[in-house]
Amino acid sequence: MNFAKPLLLIFAAVAIVLIAGTFRTSELSDRPLHGDEAVNMFKFKTLYDDGTYIYDTADYHGPTLPYLTLIAAAVHEANDFESFPPSMYRAVAVAAGLALVALTFLLAPGIGYGAAAFAALLVAVSPAMVFYSRYYIHEMPLVVFTVLAILAGWRYAVTGKLTWALGLGVALALMHATKETAIITWFAAGVATLALLADHHRHHLNLDTARNLVTHHMLAAVVAGVAWVVIAVVLFSAFFTHARGPLDSVLAFLAYFDRGTGGEPLHVQPWHYYFTLLGWHRPVQPLIWTEALTLSLASVGLIAAAAGRGIAPRHLSMVRWLAVFTVTMIAVYAFIPYKTPWNVLSFLYGLMLLAGVGLMVLAWSIPRWIGTKLTAHRPAFVAVPLAVIVLVPVGWATWQLSTQTQTTISARFNSDRRNPYVYAHPSRRVVELGDRLNELASIHELGTETPVQLYDQGNYWPFPWYVRQLENVGYFDHLPTEDLRGPIVLIEAHMDDDAKLWEALGETHAGPFYAGIRPDHTLALYVRKDLWETYIDRRR
Repeated sequence: MNFAKPLLLIFAAVAIVLIAGTFRTSELSDRPLHGDEAVNMFKFKTLYDDGTYIYDTADYHGPTLPYLTLIAAAVHEANDFESFPPSMYRAVAVAAGLALVALTFLLAPGIGYGAAAFAALLVAVSPAMVFYSRYYIHEMPLVVFTVLAILAGWRYAVTGKLTWALGLGVALALMHATKETAIITWFAAGVATLALLADHHRHHLNLDTARNLVTHHMLAAVVAGVAWVVIAVVLFSAFFTHARGPLDSVLAFLAYFDRGTGGEPLHVQPWHYYFTLLGWHRPVQPLIWTEALTLSLASVGLIAAAAGRGIAPRHLSMVRWLAVFTVTMIAVYAFIPYKTPWNVLSFLYGLMLLAGVGLMVLAWSIPRWIGTKLTAHRPAFVAVPLAVIVLVPVGWATWQLSTQTQTTISARFNSDRRNPYVYAHPSRRVVELGDRLNELASIHELGTETPVQLYDQGNYWPFPWYVRQLENVGYFDHLPTEDLRGPIVLIEAHMDDDAKLWEALGETHAGPFYAGIRPDHTLALYVRKDLWETYIDRRR
């Protein structure tokens, strides 16, 4: 038995996972929290402190992320919510990102060893993949569970074993319990599967064929379906403590359908938004972000899959399935008006697999074919130089991709609007504001029980995270008619333009002091004069 390829693949896997880890683990707490991250952290707090999880159809997605975070919390040295650092939460996304790199190698028997290795390298150094592997949101776990479903479904198709059907059901349930956009992935997978079956049976495509296929795979479908329902019910019901959760998980698709079709105009983007995001982003010279390497090689992979050339016969079915799957997802995401940059991850991963195939076509299949045509006796004499001609610029382009990634996660750009993956992101001023309020509370006689009033009609997240150790923070969407004399008052700047608190609090409070927690969201701070003077004296 030839062990050379598996051993080489294992070596490549270890090296590439180490590269991926280097990008994903450095300075995890440096970037200010995104509002979504802070919301997810407080959802975890409820689970951690009270042992309960209630699925909310509105905007908080499924339970897998907080349950995965329980594992991170169990091994962390801190043991209370107020002490857990951002790096602990982001470590969950890091683990998912590293798992995605490792799982890519398991697709090698389906798409080829070289293709899988290069696709894993792209995942390891891609700016988008790395940036969101350091983000405490649901996207990276969703992609990981998607790959698990692909692996299980493919192995079932090859072996016919029910254990793989069971694994497919579990993976689908985990996708379901992660984020509602899983339905787009399921649709794309269904289209790809039907297309592949139609192609395989095109010479005798009729009702009898369809009936035989249904009969043949009925037991596997039942096994997968039961596994899906059982796991989904367990997770959405929070282990049978919230009976309505499973029903809400189905009803949620209606809410997200309304949002996806333009019901939430805040995130409506043109159809080409994702193409622009991945293709070319140059805010100012010399900054450039582009995943053109992946896009161009994936195009070669798509053409090869459609033509059936340059791909080994044993890999052709899997590659064609991936091609239809990825193109369908791209089409759906382009059609849906609601767009956010992290949604690229699911179909970007498919493009990376196809890019791996495309590289092998350019660097191996085509040179070998040309070498055979030109010289029957020594084809390698021609093929090897041609392969080098392809691999050298690809290697340089991969290096350039990694330098983009280093810029993307750097302290200078990890919350900078010029970074294409920074979206509705708070500035470092929110961290400074939190530090200031905590210091003011330490001076006040009530300490962590110091009253703080925040009046804000918009989205003030992630502010609550940075004052999580203060026990008496009130959040209000309108100004009261009285009781505005607390020691610390914050008001959203546009509200303050109308309320003119500087007139109402001018005699008792210092301020306003402005803190732009996001480029489009500023808070005005008022502090009781004696407390402010003590604070200033201490800082001197």
